[in-house]
Formats: sequence, C-alpha cells, structure tokens
Amino acid sequence: MKKTGPEIHELKKQIEERLKRKMKTPSDFIFLSGVIWERTHETMSPTTLKRLWGYIDGADETRSSTLDILSRSLGYQDWENFLRQINKNNGSDPVLSQHISADDLAVGERIYVSWKPDRRCTFRYLGEDSTPPSSSCTNPSTSTISCKATSHPSPLSSATGTGCVNWNA
Repeated sequence: MKKTGPEIHELKKQIEERLKRKMKTPSDFIFLSGVIWERTHETMSPTTLKRLWGYIDGADETRSSTLDILSRSLGYQDWENFLRQINKNNGSDPVLSQHISADDLAVGERIYVSWKPDRRCTFRYLGEDSTPPSSSCTNPSTSTISCKATSHPSPLSSATGTGCVNWNA
C-alpha cells in the first residue's frame, strides 16, 4: 500500500496520539521500535519506521506485514481489522478501489462519490476533447474536498461549489 494513503496517515496519527509524541528525530523512531516490541513481541527496525514517516527516502509502498505489526501495536488484530474499525468510526464504507482510470470510462459516464456527513460529488468523464464540465458537488460543512491529480492529463472534472475544487487533472 502507498505510504501516503489516508489510511496509513490515520495509522501514524493514532500511533503518535497514543505515544503523545511526534516522530521527528532518530531517537523517536528508536523509541517507537521499542514500544512496538513491548506491545507485540515483534521487531520493527527504526529505519523501516523512518521510511514510513518520510523521515528518510525509501520505497513508496509499505509491506502488509509492517502495517499488520503497527496495527497490532495499537491493539487491533491486524491491518484489515484496523481499516474496518476506522471506517466504522467515521461512518464510511471501505474504499473498494485505489483509483479510477479514465481508460475504463465511456464519454459522458458519471462517477458518484459520497461520504458522511451528507457530502456528495458527481464527476462526468468528458472524453479526450473536453468542454466545460457538467457536474455537481455538495458539501454542507466548511471542509475542502480535494482530488489527487493523475500523472497524465485526464478530462475528468467537477464543478466548483462550496468546499469543492476543480479537477482538470
């Protein structure tokens, strides 16, 4: 799994909250490695932890065994159990796919995205020769909806509204 995903961000956040300590220095990662051993009797290298937190460069993907151990250090059975619990806590259904490819969409096809509380976005695929977008986005709160851009141009867009951003990736 990508180490920059929201689920991994939540895992790191929960670890730091439980420790009442931000992971910022080499000694923080040594400390965390020791805590993981105490809680799980499983070893995790401080270097692995540094890579996951972005303290040092490393692989973009995180091994599932690493995520399992970190999840167990928080009291969860494993990574999957952690994911089920955070989705249950925020009232969301699990994410079933990491991405949607424009190659899989027909011109005019719509993608509906919703999450609690009462937030919805509709995206319409405009094709290669796109014209102004026709879509809607609602967000009753003041939080911002953001869409990660793809590595190549994609004519998938959303209308701008309260708390929404354009997506002309």
